[in-house]
Amino acid sequence: MTRTIHIRRSFRALALSAAVITVVLVSGSQWMQDRHCTRLEVSGHHQADLESIRELAMVADSAMEARIVADRVRRHPWIRWSSASCLPNRVLHLRIEERTPVLLVIDRDGAGSHFLDPAGFMMPAAGRSRFDVPLLRNFDEAYHPVRPVHSPMVRVLAQALATLDSNTERLLSEFAVTPQGLTLVTVPPQDGISRQVVLGRGDFAPSLKRFRAFWDQSVITLPTDTVVAIDLRFEGQIITGADAFLPTY
Repeated sequence: MTRTIHIRRSFRALALSAAVITVVLVSGSQWMQDRHCTRLEVSGHHQADLESIRELAMVADSAMEARIVADRVRRHPWIRWSSASCLPNRVLHLRIEERTPVLLVIDRDGAGSHFLDPAGFMMPAAGRSRFDVPLLRNFDEAYHPVRPVHSPMVRVLAQALATLDSNTERLLSEFAVTPQGLTLVTVPPQDGISRQVVLGRGDFAPSLKRFRAFWDQSVITLPTDTVVAIDLRFEGQIITGADAFLPTY
């Protein structure tokens, strides 16, 4: 009986110790988040320049709170995710994950306007690095720094592009918005001839997989000029032609 009571007391003591440790850790973490820092360090930024990040973080304030700073900098068009913690030396360490472009929108003058990421968010084209992504023409939706594009069709395309393998990506030169939906123009293979692929509307991920399979099985194995245009709008059927079906622009 005495041994049983001793075991129960030991378990209670261990449980109480664990609870105290948990409270201390949570309180310490909360204190680290709530305390004010006076200096800012940033990691993970490549396209977003440090000065614009500092402006959003409002580092001119005499004190910075981690959660508020992390929330502020998410308004930067290149920043997808951010977190911040205030270190014991009162340095606020800000960790950033930037958006990954999958499309470059081309304006009516033929210049790069802005990038789109897989979620359809827009990032300014003026950056430090160049991205080898397909172009998107005839898309006139105005640039907005903190919201995704409205077009469901373009958002579905952006999502589909993020799932492609690198070999398929290398075949894609540009897309154009047309009355029929979306049209793809391929990178010229060894024969030097770009192919036009009519994708239409809907789920583009399966259509692009069908295109890649047809490309490997038929396009590169047939004589030059046999297949110049490919229509994938009809389920279970692929229509081809030696001439383009639709104007690209």
